[in-house]
Amino acid sequence: MKRTVLNSLVLLLIIFSASASYAGNVKKGFVALEMHDYFKAKKAFTKGMKYNPEICSFGLASLYSRDNHVFFSKDSAYRYIKMARTTLYDAKARKRERWAKYGWSLAGIDSLEQIITNQFYAEAKQINTPESYDAFLTSHPKSSYAPRVLAIRDSIAFFSAVMENTSSSYQSFMTSYPESDYFEIAKDNFYEVQFDELTGDGSLASYLEFVQLNANSPLLPAAEKKIFEIVTEENTAQSFDVFIRTYPDNVMIDFAWKQLYQSSLDTLNALTLKRFKSKYPNYPYQKELLRDIAYLDSTFLPIKEGELFGFMNTAGIHMIPSMYQQVSPYSEGLAVVEKNGKYGVIDKYNQVQIPFKFDAISDFMNGRAIVEQDGLQGMIHRNGSFVFECKFDDMGTLSDGLIYAGNGEKFGYYDATGFLRIPMKFTDAFDFSDGVAKVEVDGLEAFIDIYGVYAVPPAFEEIRPYSDSLYIYGEDGFYGFMNRFGKAVIEPLYDEIGELHKGFSIALNDGEIVYLDEAGKIAVQNDLEEFPNFMSRAEFIKGEAVAMKDGEYGKIDQKGRTVIDFKYENLGVGAYIFPFKKKGMWGVMNAAEKALVPAKYSSIAVHEDKYFIVNADFGEGVLGLNGEEIIPLSFESVDYLSNDLFIVESETGFGVLRKGEMIAPLEFQSIQVFGKDYLLLIKSDRWAYLEIVTGKLIEMNAETGE
Repeated sequence: MKRTVLNSLVLLLIIFSASASYAGNVKKGFVALEMHDYFKAKKAFTKGMKYNPEICSFGLASLYSRDNHVFFSKDSAYRYIKMARTTLYDAKARKRERWAKYGWSLAGIDSLEQIITNQFYAEAKQINTPESYDAFLTSHPKSSYAPRVLAIRDSIAFFSAVMENTSSSYQSFMTSYPESDYFEIAKDNFYEVQFDELTGDGSLASYLEFVQLNANSPLLPAAEKKIFEIVTEENTAQSFDVFIRTYPDNVMIDFAWKQLYQSSLDTLNALTLKRFKSKYPNYPYQKELLRDIAYLDSTFLPIKEGELFGFMNTAGIHMIPSMYQQVSPYSEGLAVVEKNGKYGVIDKYNQVQIPFKFDAISDFMNGRAIVEQDGLQGMIHRNGSFVFECKFDDMGTLSDGLIYAGNGEKFGYYDATGFLRIPMKFTDAFDFSDGVAKVEVDGLEAFIDIYGVYAVPPAFEEIRPYSDSLYIYGEDGFYGFMNRFGKAVIEPLYDEIGELHKGFSIALNDGEIVYLDEAGKIAVQNDLEEFPNFMSRAEFIKGEAVAMKDGEYGKIDQKGRTVIDFKYENLGVGAYIFPFKKKGMWGVMNAAEKALVPAKYSSIAVHEDKYFIVNADFGEGVLGLNGEEIIPLSFESVDYLSNDLFIVESETGFGVLRKGEMIAPLEFQSIQVFGKDYLLLIKSDRWAYLEIVTGKLIEMNAETGE
């Protein structure tokens, strides 16, 4: 029994001695560490791990974290600091108190772990690759550096993908970093680069393949749009028809239908609309088509409200809101309007057909209009596509299927599709008429046909057509005749030569008026003198013409014989009834020289051989054939229009009379002819119209159209 107790005491002493010895290792280790004796410190801490792993792991972590000796190891330091943290929670309070002096505490462990983490972070930064930052995040996922490292890693990886700029580089990034803030940008770039890679040759086949293989790509609509652009490049009704039949599910199908419709309306009339309806029964906008047919013959008239313009119909119903700065009359179902300083085109439903992006737009003719941008001109189709871009300094009008255009140096001719038919080789150009057009070549004028072949070669500074076989040419201020080969056949003797009219033209030779025949030969010469406006007043009307001799006016026939003696101070133009002047006053007589109105007025104008607008001391008015007063001679001015309508002016304003009946009151500030069928009557901001044929006055009412 005594031996057993003795043995137990011996064992306890041995254990206590060992524990004390290992506790001594802890102290030796930290003393050696403080003295930078790293070999001794490592040996002491390593021995102490058997009985005091809590504090010795902390010591080893501290040892390995120092970079001034051969034992420096971030990985070992990090492994031991994790052990020190784990064992701290299991250690008895007595140990915590005993070894706190060595820094073994939660705060001490945190501090040392931060130092170790800093070392890992510095290494990752030095390598500066996504892999180095990935390694850091793997070993230190909860580090305070983690968000920063994550951002840096993603940035480097993303911009590496950007530098490579391939679909595979972006795909690799997205696969590796699905949670990255750059993921969405990378995805956008992926789709864009993939699109470029697969469709780089710009061929129709490449876009079709892209659509087939990439149904989920956000650039699918872009590919389908390119398919549309390629197939419909010609911008013809046929090309849009082919597209619609071939690609019915394309995102551009609705637009294609609208373009097909507009492209089919080069000539807008009931027949073309009905043909379109019959040819394309599946046209998706049948309601609008029926409205177009119904609206075809409807007239929309511009109106003004305040400073803005809109349109009403002939019933006075407000059809287009007054929302534009300027408007033009409708032409081919379209109106040019101005908004915010730019011009666009609307239809009769106020739908914008051409965007507001031009500085000027002409009225449409045969489905095309001249447009201007930044001082340069081009041409658009009514479907909104460019026939050719705005790149010309000057353009004409489409005639005989051709239009001239100048680029600042030379002129050429394009057709209605935008194809250059006659090269840019002329120094000036003019519109075609009757199959020929005047051009200028280095200061000499010529005529070409629609194929660009010279109908008349460049030979003189000024030429113009006279007859089928002759041209008038100018040289040194005088005029003669040449044939179509440019050879002069009649020398330039004349000061002026007029247009050929019913077999005769008026010419002036040193103050004498003569008449030339179709061959350019003198047909009438009778010592006739030059008088004011003789080119228009001396033409033969019903075989007779006004002429002057010795300062007196008379009339001659086409053989030069006198039919009315030269005894008048002046004669007006007319066949059966015309004004005459005697003793400074005007009257009206017939071909038999019988005075229908005595010569007692300061001026007379004859209209339609039945109305005489006369000016007396007390005003202007209108007389009839028998001299009866149709409109009192009390107005400041009277102008005849047609259909028995007169515009009259008084002190209170302008008005309109039909014969003697006032159908538009004398209250308008101005009255203008609007087209061939209407008069525009303006009073401040009030606009009204008068239909010339019926005399109907049209004003906007309160009703609004659909």
